[in-house]
Amino acid sequence: MALDIKERICVLPKWLIVFFIIIIFSPTANADKTKPALKALEKGEFDKVEELLQKSLAKNSLDPGSKFVYSILYSIDSFSRYNLDSAHFHIINAQKDYNLLDEKDQENLAKDDVTMALINEQHQYVDSLAYSKASGINSIEAYKYFTTNYKESKQYLKAIQAINSLAFQKADQQNTWQSFKSFMEEYPTADEVSEAKKKYDRLVFEEKTKTGTLEQLEEFLEEFPQTPYRNNLEAKIFNLVSVLGEASRISKFIKDYQNPKWQKRGMDILFYLHPKSSAFTSHLKSSKWKFYRDSLSQFEKLNSSPWVPFFEDNRYGFADLNGELKLDIQFESIG
Repeated sequence: MALDIKERICVLPKWLIVFFIIIIFSPTANADKTKPALKALEKGEFDKVEELLQKSLAKNSLDPGSKFVYSILYSIDSFSRYNLDSAHFHIINAQKDYNLLDEKDQENLAKDDVTMALINEQHQYVDSLAYSKASGINSIEAYKYFTTNYKESKQYLKAIQAINSLAFQKADQQNTWQSFKSFMEEYPTADEVSEAKKKYDRLVFEEKTKTGTLEQLEEFLEEFPQTPYRNNLEAKIFNLVSVLGEASRISKFIKDYQNPKWQKRGMDILFYLHPKSSAFTSHLKSSKWKFYRDSLSQFEKLNSSPWVPFFEDNRYGFADLNGELKLDIQFESIG
């Protein structure tokens, strides 16, 4: 029984409805092998369509017109064997077979009003239906099925973005450093990776440093040397080490952590607490600490003899015991 025309308008794309009208009412209608199948399709006589297409393909398995009609048939949801994958398969093969035709065969096919432009239109239509189906389900699995089977579609990148978004939402709902790590490994090019990295860094830092012991902090930095919390951790480690005041621990910190701020403070502590220790003197021998050696040398010179103030022209200055001026006469008072 043929479909009512209103039903057909609901299930067919606008370009295809116009296409059928052209076939039916064209005064130059050519009753070639594809046109009868198209007319039967427009009337909703699906069994007859299949019979005609099977006969046509039995005579010529490379007939792009028949495969074009087959694609239309499988993309009509009122067809009992409606299947978008089958519609996609047939339209892909229609495109391939059309490109094998010579110019004369293409002209003959055009008499049935079947052109490459229409084949491409059907291809895009099938792709859009498949994407609509995936977006209706709105699951990672549905979108992955689409991207696997419809790689050439215009909606491919949109589906990839949907996959990434859903996967990130799943990781965010779990809200563990493991979930964000898995997301970044599986979807390294996703737009959400930067946000996932921030959450991963914070969560793994919080979990693995929650006791705050020196051993735990050091182990964390060894395992995650690129953590954005490195400066914060090095400050905590330095405070724990310096409180103990042990020369060997402070010396080890200076060697292990390359933060100039904390290294300098470590050297200062060694100088004040352990100036004669090998831990301190071994560092001084390094060229890296030349500036520190020079500073100590200057400091020792300044402290080799006491300074005494003197008063002149209502200002104070400082000189050593030999009378050598150390600070110019400039101070109105001294404490």
